Amino acid sequence: MKIFKSIATFLIPLLFVFRGNIWAQKEKDEGILTLDEIVVTATKMEKKVKDIPVPIYIVTEEDIKQTDTRNIEEALQKVPGLFTEDKYHTEYNVISFRGIGLHSHVTRGILVLEDGIPINEAMGRVDFEGIDFENVEKIEVLKGPVSALYGPNGISGVINIITKKTPVEFESGIETSVGSFDTEKIIVNGGGRIGELGLRLNAKHYFTHGYRKHNSYKTDKFNTKLDTDLYDYGELSLSMDYITSEKDIAGPLDKEQYEIRSRDNTKNFAYSDIDLMRIGITHKKTWGKLFDLTTNLYTRNKEHEGGYSDTFTSEDELNLFGTEVRLHKSFNLLGRENSLISGISADREDGDSKTFHLNENGNKTDLAKEGTSIYKIIGYYIQDDYNIFDTWTMILGMRYDCVRYDWKDRFLSDGDSSDSTSISALSPKFGLVYTPIMDLTLFGNIGKGFNPPQISQLFIGDYATTPNPDLKPEYLTNYEVGIRGSDLERLGYQISFFLMEFKDQILNDDVTGKYENIGDTRHKGIETTAELQLFETLSFSINYAYLTVRFTDYPGYTSNNLRKTPRHQVGSVLRYANQAGFTADISLKWIDEYYMDNENVNTYKGHCVVNTKLAYEWKRYFTSLSINNLFDTKYATWTSASYERATWTESYYPGWPFNITFTAGARF
Repeated sequence: MKIFKSIATFLIPLLFVFRGNIWAQKEKDEGILTLDEIVVTATKMEKKVKDIPVPIYIVTEEDIKQTDTRNIEEALQKVPGLFTEDKYHTEYNVISFRGIGLHSHVTRGILVLEDGIPINEAMGRVDFEGIDFENVEKIEVLKGPVSALYGPNGISGVINIITKKTPVEFESGIETSVGSFDTEKIIVNGGGRIGELGLRLNAKHYFTHGYRKHNSYKTDKFNTKLDTDLYDYGELSLSMDYITSEKDIAGPLDKEQYEIRSRDNTKNFAYSDIDLMRIGITHKKTWGKLFDLTTNLYTRNKEHEGGYSDTFTSEDELNLFGTEVRLHKSFNLLGRENSLISGISADREDGDSKTFHLNENGNKTDLAKEGTSIYKIIGYYIQDDYNIFDTWTMILGMRYDCVRYDWKDRFLSDGDSSDSTSISALSPKFGLVYTPIMDLTLFGNIGKGFNPPQISQLFIGDYATTPNPDLKPEYLTNYEVGIRGSDLERLGYQISFFLMEFKDQILNDDVTGKYENIGDTRHKGIETTAELQLFETLSFSINYAYLTVRFTDYPGYTSNNLRKTPRHQVGSVLRYANQAGFTADISLKWIDEYYMDNENVNTYKGHCVVNTKLAYEWKRYFTSLSINNLFDTKYATWTSASYERATWTESYYPGWPFNITFTAGARF
């Protein structure tokens, strides 16, 4: 690992010169696209990369194809500073940007969009297992708080997933994979257009027994997308996703078991079964080139049953309905280009939950908790992009959100915890972009976001935590400067420097188990990427992230590092692709050591994992061989340390050892 630390230390000054971004390629012989050619929509309107005042990373369809995309981590392997946790080695990942969000055990604070429609639950949680990566055209990632446009769920960034367009002529395909640990996958898709009506259908089945005992995972997905041009009445699209999943969840290993790579687990520690349906409708009407109105309607229903096989089981149902209406207008102001966007969004999420005790045989016995919840949020926003000079653009934005909570306790034998409350907050943003030449952009921004507590943290708690109705929201202020560009149509680069002040973080106290606003942390770092087209057939990309996160105001923790925040991370991909249809990738991800607890007593030593994939495509047929964890590295995908009875206990979920996947398919 010392050699990787030396490489990371060397990269910091080097990347001041070769500052990097992830750029899409045209064809293999055309090199890197310029800043003026790349258009993104994660900013709620089409904008060129050169005009965006925050770090942005673009993952292309080709990037996605060259991974197995079993989960969001693999899809975003080129994005710097992505920290993930994966207890189950499935599609269900927890991810974090810049040390924000991991303490909640689910992905929160990152807004995830699919074709502009949020797929988060109203309180922020994301079901990544509902994403069909085989149907994705590209992914746009914006770092830093985007709350001025998107509200509290975007406190640390946004991931905008853009699905493939409906083909002009009918086409279909089938793909099947088999791999280690009884892994199997089959995908069937098809679509085409009849006049102005487009239809695309996709179905997927995935199963694996997993590396460990009692660690199987099965999911089935079906999604469809319809779109049509209504001529004078605009454009209309409808998407629907239906996902079922079943997870058997083995418990963590202790330190000794982890060191010997134990696969044993004496019992099925936990399980989780999910039925999820999402429906989204988008209507867009454009008047000329200067004015457009977009309306989104979306709903989701999630039924979940799961728990710990020796303690409890829960049955939960969530129903969400949301809408957004936004208006975008471009016009001249004082002789300069001006682009104004404003809108209103609202979500309502109704929850119904029951928790049961289990007997020694794992059967349900008496009711332990029951209740219903309502979470409502409404937000108003406005943002103006003003071209103050030919080479300078100023961005000003503001959003106001009001959140309402209602909890009705229906299990009264232990007292009535029913309660309601509301909070509100403003999220301002200021950005500045300077483009002295076509392929060079300097940018800076100041943004503020907030993250309201969850209903469970306020009123309910869980098996190991105690609620606190006096919780305040978490607040984040981000200061950032950066530079990006492209040189000689061979190199794309970006580097950004950020300082984040995170106030009133919500954590459960290690001793009492009660949720508290524990204090403040300061996040400082550098994120940089570079992509180089070495030859017509050979490209190389590298990303590096440096991060320090320290407590600044909490008794006993002040000056300590926040747990699970590695100081250095490095990722790289070397890709060969020829015109005969053969491609080969080798990718590396190195994570530095980090503390497993906020007391900074226990340390995970970090790891380096190398994957490779060989693929060949001939006419309508294709095949590939993936080798993951090529050097059979022992590493953990989740770690934790707890202090009980004057003793520290370390816990680990191991990553998969050396494993292979073979894929074959055809398009018709």
